[in-house]
Amino acid sequence: MPALSRNGTVIEQPCSNCRGSGRERRIKTYTVKIKPGVRDGTKIRLKGKGEAGENGGPAGDLVVLTRVAASDVYERPATTSSSR
Repeated sequence: MPALSRNGTVIEQPCSNCRGSGRERRIKTYTVKIKPGVRDGTKIRLKGKGEAGENGGPAGDLVVLTRVAASDVYERPATTSSSR
């Protein structure tokens, strides 16, 4: 069955993986270096490691959101903020 692409052309035989979109979902594993003392909720951006761009465009960025668990061994000092 032909598929209509996003740019208006008809794809006569779309592949079963992307169904004519030109993009496939894949699971990838990345190693991310996280600096000591990182706070809960810190965002780390991996440039160009996100989803594939449409119509052959560049890949987007992957954003890793940190979640820091409480520790019985380490204690984090309270955060203070002041304005001058």
